[in-house]
Amino acid sequence: MVRSKSDAAAIILDFVRGDRSWSDLELLGARIAFSDDGCDVEGRLEVVRPTVRDIAQGFVRHLAEPRHHLQKWAQVVLAGVGFIDLGELEAHADGDEILNALWDASAGDLPEEHAMLLARSIARE
Repeated sequence: MVRSKSDAAAIILDFVRGDRSWSDLELLGARIAFSDDGCDVEGRLEVVRPTVRDIAQGFVRHLAEPRHHLQKWAQVVLAGVGFIDLGELEAHADGDEILNALWDASAGDLPEEHAMLLARSIARE
């Protein structure tokens, strides 16, 4: 059971970093539904603003798994705009490239090689 807002925020950030499954967000009250058209996320959760490094770490962790894991992770990150604030991507020099890679992954496509190399580099920072 989640005890506080900070616990909820930690779980969401762990998901973004690839340390938890999207299904853990359902324990916080999110309703997540996947379809051929993508993903719908409903529910009021604590708003978090992950760093570009957090997002890059999630990419790197999911690149080592079957592609559908990366796809679902990216779909939930993008559909979770009500509680996952991607504003740090806008402020980062490589944010557009990471955001484009998120969109590629959410569509089931493997991001371009340079985007994956960039994610690995940022994740190590």
